[in-house]
Amino acid sequence: MRRSLRDSVVGFSLLGGILIFTFFSFWIKGVKLSSKNWHLFAEFNNASGLSKKSPVTYRGIIVGSVEEILFTNKSIKAKIILNNPDLILSKPAFARVVTNSFLGGDVQVALETSEKTIPKNTPKAISDKCDSKLIICQGDTITGKQLSSLSNITNRINQLLKESN
Repeated sequence: MRRSLRDSVVGFSLLGGILIFTFFSFWIKGVKLSSKNWHLFAEFNNASGLSKKSPVTYRGIIVGSVEEILFTNKSIKAKIILNNPDLILSKPAFARVVTNSFLGGDVQVALETSEKTIPKNTPKAISDKCDSKLIICQGDTITGKQLSSLSNITNRINQLLKESN
């Protein structure tokens, strides 16, 4: 009787350890089973420095991350996952690639919208009744603005000098 009790305690401890390891590995990878994430796309002409898992901010608060970067002939599309189902982005909205400091640093996407007020009973972005004329809905594409880096400014000055000559 004592041996079976000891064996069952060891077995349950091993099973608990495996479950805790699985939970933490999913947590580190960013997989959330119970959250209602939604996505949108940002289309950039130049998104230098942008990568997967880059943070996405709205009014200075991190609200999501870049999940995937898709390349087309004309532009670069970033699939943005937003982790707040109650977030409402009024139109017009755009995404800007920014850095944390003047000297460079980590690149992130900053979502910017108009200061238009939205009626209180407006359906959320993940709702089937989302009004895509008023707010950004799940799966919508917004335009992106590129980062003004030193190399971009230098190239633009060179182009202006060539045109002036």
